[in-house]
Amino acid sequence: MQVSVLVKLLSIMSVNTSAETAITARDIALKWDKRYPDGEPDESTLRQVQRYMNELTASIEDLPPLIEYEEFQISITPKLQGKKAREVRHFYLPPDRVVKWFMTEQAAVNLLLTGQVVGQSLGGIKQLGLNRVKSIASDVIDLKKSDELRRIASSIRIVQDGLGRLRATIRPGILQTMMDSIISDKAVSFTYVKPNGESKKHTVNPLGLVSKDGAIYLIATKGSDPKKIHFALQRVIDADVASRSPRIVPLGFDLDQYIEETHQLSHPIGEGIQLVLEANDEALFHFVERPLARTQKIEKSRTKKWHKITAEIPNTILLMPFLMSMLKNVRVIEPLSLRKEVANMIEQMKENYSIPGADELHRI
Repeated sequence: MQVSVLVKLLSIMSVNTSAETAITARDIALKWDKRYPDGEPDESTLRQVQRYMNELTASIEDLPPLIEYEEFQISITPKLQGKKAREVRHFYLPPDRVVKWFMTEQAAVNLLLTGQVVGQSLGGIKQLGLNRVKSIASDVIDLKKSDELRRIASSIRIVQDGLGRLRATIRPGILQTMMDSIISDKAVSFTYVKPNGESKKHTVNPLGLVSKDGAIYLIATKGSDPKKIHFALQRVIDADVASRSPRIVPLGFDLDQYIEETHQLSHPIGEGIQLVLEANDEALFHFVERPLARTQKIEKSRTKKWHKITAEIPNTILLMPFLMSMLKNVRVIEPLSLRKEVANMIEQMKENYSIPGADELHRI
């Protein structure tokens, strides 16, 4: 059978995916060649289709048949009374069968790994069908009987960075509602509760969903205003698709470009800065393994066991937490304003950890 023939047959049967929607060889022949106005294909076309279906309903090595069929008895007309009832095959294409036949083992492993990443954040969205994807990919690996790739699939896991904190809890149905809004190209309405407990009703244009640091953010605009707003979904309640309000997407908006421009949604708080800091031997690996920027340079410091690090970086709300996480192993040299800010933060933290009466006890 030629590839072009196979593609045509699969296209014809793309909607016939179960025994309930199965069709006969005659039905396939009529769709194969629509030159028959009286609704009857010629014998040669019918025999050709029957031959194709016989090929596709046979198993090949470990693969299941590409096409399945059910046999049904045809009804006996008064003219044919006394004759033996005949069974006619009704063919259908199981929805996952083409994937199992033609997906490579490498593609199956990639699907499993991708499912891990996506499933950690968006596994609750029914349209993604992640459980089904995982099942198909696992079946493909089992069918191919590759010990090497089976070991890969069972031995690679992807986990989040950080302290092992739990993911932010999103109320049931919220994530699905956001996805339904995007799919239907409609606005979405919801109540948003701020960290201080203040709540407000919003109707927005959803532009994208982004998973970051254990939380999922809705990137959206209001009305025709192009300003982007970030909503943490764990703070959303009572969400509904605004079926009468079409979704307005700013002209030329690209989610990937927006993520890059905002430095991975890190909320810029000013112009970029030329950062100069020193790191000791203990902390140097952080900057060697994951540079601050492509412009980063590392030189020996005048102080023994310390290194000078220079880089042009964006000024975001995550800069200060990063510097504080380095503890005593890093010190900011420039800009001077940032150095002073770090010093003030250290003083505030020192006050937080002061013990009342400790000085008096020490004197005693």
